[in-house]
Amino acid sequence: MKAAVVIILTLALIHSGHCFKCYQGIQGKATEEVCDERVTNCMKMDIRYIDQRLIVYGCGAADIPNDGCTTEADDQGSVITCICRTELCNSACAKMLSVPLLLAVLVWKLLLP
Repeated sequence: MKAAVVIILTLALIHSGHCFKCYQGIQGKATEEVCDERVTNCMKMDIRYIDQRLIVYGCGAADIPNDGCTTEADDQGSVITCICRTELCNSACAKMLSVPLLLAVLVWKLLLP
């Protein structure tokens, strides 16, 4: 019984800590990182200046109240900033249909009555 109490107290004292993760870095070089303990959102910025483009990923800020995207633009370029509130939600990966799979389904539908 005494051992069980010690184990329960030890487990109660273990704190897992804050582990909110976002992708951080630039396009092609973003890695999973743990954000500051007050941050609970991720950010993605798409920066376009004249004929250049840079995508930046990172942790958001603690005081941003809403999800969504904002755009700031002028005659030189634009900055689209998106905020999301789930871990690793600022991914660079886009969900797309597989072209070979789409073609296979199309051929299958055309050849079979």
